[in-house]
Amino acid sequence: MPGSKVYSNLSLSGNWENAGKAIHAFLKSGFRLEFVPSPLTGGATWPAHANTLYVAAISGEEDILHDQTIWLAWAQTSDPALTLKAYQAGARAVFPPETPPGLLVQAVMQMAGPPAWMEHPEGRRRYERGDLIFLEYDSVLEVMDGVLATMMIHEDGAEVLLGLSGAGQILIAHPDDECHIQFLAHTAATVDIQP
Repeated sequence: MPGSKVYSNLSLSGNWENAGKAIHAFLKSGFRLEFVPSPLTGGATWPAHANTLYVAAISGEEDILHDQTIWLAWAQTSDPALTLKAYQAGARAVFPPETPPGLLVQAVMQMAGPPAWMEHPEGRRRYERGDLIFLEYDSVLEVMDGVLATMMIHEDGAEVLLGLSGAGQILIAHPDDECHIQFLAHTAATVDIQP
C-alpha cells in the first residue's frame, strides 16, 4: 500500500473476554495490542498514539466509540440498530458476531495496512521498550544489546513469561500451533534478524 498509513498498533475496547482466538490471531499477525476500558468515564479520552487503529467489541450503545479518526467495530450481538449506531458514530466497518477470527484479522489488515515490521523484515533493527519483535518461521534473531522477553500466549489469552534474553543470545521463531510465542523488547534493544 504505497503512500497509505500503516497501523502497527491495535487499541481494543469493549468486552474481549471471550475473544481469545481473535486476540491470538491479531498477535500472530504482528500487531501490538493495547486494551482500553469501555466506556471511558470522567471525561477521559482515548490515548492518542501514532500508527494506532481502534477496534471496539460492541454489545451495547455504551461500547460505541466517538471522536476517533479511524475505528472498527466487532458486534457481539446481531442487533441491526447497534450496527447502524456504530456506522453513524463513524465506524469504518462493523463486523457481525459470527465473523471468524482469521477473517476479522484479514479485514483489519486490509484496512490498516501491513504491520510496520513487514517493511524491513531482515537485518539490524532498533526497538524501544515494549515493542513487539516479529520473526518469520525460518528466521534467526541475535540480540546485539538490550533485553528481550519471550512470552507464550495461549488461544484463551493467557500469557506466560518464558524467559529473558540479552546481548549475544540467539532466538529462533516458533511454529504455529496451539500457542503463540512472541518476543518483546523488555528494554530498548538492537537485534540482527537473518533468514
